Amino acid sequence: MPAKSSPLDVLPTSLIKSCRSSFAHIVARLANLSFEHATFPAKFKIAQVSPLLKKQGLDTRDPSSYRPISNLNMVSKVIERLVLARIVPHITSSPNFDGMQSAYRTKHSTEIALMKITNDVYESLDQHQSTLLVALDQSAAFDCIDHSIMIRRLEHMFGITDLALDWMTSYLSNRSFYVRWGNTSSSKLHVNTGVPQGSSIGPLCFSLYVAPLSRVLNSFVIRHHQYADDTQIYILASKSDLSDKVDVLQQCTLRYWLLSNGLQLNLSKSDVIQFVTRRGRERVDDVTSVQVSHTISNHPVLSRASASHSTNSCHSTSTQSTYAKRAIFTSELYDDDVAATVASSIISSRLDYCNSLITGMSAANFAKLQRVQTHSHESCNAVPSTTTSRRLSSSFTGYRFNNV
Repeated sequence: MPAKSSPLDVLPTSLIKSCRSSFAHIVARLANLSFEHATFPAKFKIAQVSPLLKKQGLDTRDPSSYRPISNLNMVSKVIERLVLARIVPHITSSPNFDGMQSAYRTKHSTEIALMKITNDVYESLDQHQSTLLVALDQSAAFDCIDHSIMIRRLEHMFGITDLALDWMTSYLSNRSFYVRWGNTSSSKLHVNTGVPQGSSIGPLCFSLYVAPLSRVLNSFVIRHHQYADDTQIYILASKSDLSDKVDVLQQCTLRYWLLSNGLQLNLSKSDVIQFVTRRGRERVDDVTSVQVSHTISNHPVLSRASASHSTNSCHSTSTQSTYAKRAIFTSELYDDDVAATVASSIISSRLDYCNSLITGMSAANFAKLQRVQTHSHESCNAVPSTTTSRRLSSSFTGYRFNNV
């Protein structure tokens, strides 16, 4: 576990880890008692919520601009991870587990999820078809989980029964939280829905809660991929059946399924985009009234990578220029070695992110990204190391010749 501590911890996490030979027996005893009596300790059901601004530039006076992160007791997370070690192999082996859910799974990253969708888009173009993709976002999804539905789902879909089911029921019920902002704390409030963001089990619960969504989409022969509450649904269509496929997409009962399970789409963050080649493909807005966007707000990497490598870059050059300016500002505050390290972490990490999606990118776009890296290092009075330059080159040009 990371060494950082929660405000609810009696002892610092670093102290418990350094004296683990002494504390391990205590934690093990507590965990065994919890499992034996199918009861999650009431002391650990209290969460301190810290509002975290979702991104810079949002209105700080608007509560919707913040993400509620729950700070939990460190020992409670240890118990949760012990449960995950037992329950995850059982759940993932179930035929009801949605294999198109990439979040909170080992060896399943955002890059892998985007590669899957991008590969399907490229295959459709090779088959002279276009791809119509709808990127859906759910409103406060983690906070809207109905506990009674969650328990039924665990029992009837994934075969969790007896003491294991009783323990999960105890974990979800009678939880409370208070909000901490600066030196001020609110009074405690009890919650009857949702799972805490910041817990170890909460994300898995959400994945299992929305698992039946795959059946709904499969019944309409609609492809999909999920990463937590971000859902991408898409159809492949030729010129002759584009209108019919769009009708199927519009008739899908996905929205009604979400509403019947206490979830709701955030239409302001949901987008529609069509991937077509430059030649002779009929566009959706030519045959239907569907409004098509040019980018996807919740997946800018996908929208830029898949659209057209000749005119777009997977990594926004303007965005990287912003980070380069930050690196320049940083270089004026620290000595050269520290500034170079900061510049490398700010720029290189973003150049490397999802670089496998830049297969076939043009030399002109590659040159733009190279200039961003070179400029950031030169501004910090540091020449890019041979390792850094080689990594950037292999990340981009290598994939151009060895398609993934």
